Amino acid sequence: MLGYLKYVGSGLLVAACILFGFKAASWRADAMQLENAKIELRNQIERTVASDRERLAVQEKLTQAQELLARKLGSTLKAINDHAPKSPDCDVPDDIAGQLSRLRDSP
Repeated sequence: MLGYLKYVGSGLLVAACILFGFKAASWRADAMQLENAKIELRNQIERTVASDRERLAVQEKLTQAQELLARKLGSTLKAINDHAPKSPDCDVPDDIAGQLSRLRDSP
């Protein structure tokens, strides 16, 4: 009987070692997944920062272009208003202009 207990005990010890090995491998895989997730998150943050930096640079260029266009357009409109002939015969009274606008907008 004692001989069987040695074999059973040895078998249980081997089984426990195998289970512990699988559990340790599982812990290691989980740790690797966590590390990979951290690396991916860090990379995503770096990509987002770079993208925001590029977006802000483009926004600054767009704002400068809009300001330049507004200055040019303002000076152009001022020149047109300064040099446009002023003739009372060409002016349309407000009530007639309103009627024309309503007729244009109606179906």
